Amino acid sequence: MSTLYEDNIRKMLMEKRARLKELEASEKLDQNEIAKLTEEIGALERLYENYVSNMGAFRRTKGTRIHT
Repeated sequence: MSTLYEDNIRKMLMEKRARLKELEASEKLDQNEIAKLTEEIGALERLYENYVSNMGAFRRTKGTRIHT
């Protein structure tokens, strides 16, 4: 089960990767836009990975708490 945050990050990643493929396949290469998209994709991937790893730790910790 994914959260809205995960879904939105995944959607943005797919859109930016699709745009990057379009740019790389076109006859007129825009190096500035390609560099910008590459940087944005890397940032989104890091955000997604950090969120998933932190939520995993949170879920494990939450399950071990003693409820009084």
